[in-house]
Amino acid sequence: MEFLDWFRHPTGRWSRLAFIAPALAKNVEGVFVIWQDRTYRKVYVGHGNVKDEIVRLRQDVRGTRFGSESLLIAWALIQHPKTRERVHRYLVERLRPNYRIFDSRGAILIQTGEY
Repeated sequence: MEFLDWFRHPTGRWSRLAFIAPALAKNVEGVFVIWQDRTYRKVYVGHGNVKDEIVRLRQDVRGTRFGSESLLIAWALIQHPKTRERVHRYLVERLRPNYRIFDSRGAILIQTGEY
């Protein structure tokens, strides 16, 4: 497993999904983890274009019991698609996120349980 350099807000803290500027992740292809502040419950592990995912996920969690204000996000740059997919699978297996979040193209917005 390669070393991942996780992005933090310039203040050194983890970034809130609701307030992070998507431009900070412009042109970043990588993996990301979203978790609840205070409980550290892993909500979602994803991969792809991080900027696009930030924008999409903000829309998807609006109006849910989470709300994007309580969610933190961290991402790591991984350029090679096959490596990105392997790291994503590894993170899902290790972190075992409690929820799935699907966008408007999918069926389920929030689903409890492991996957």
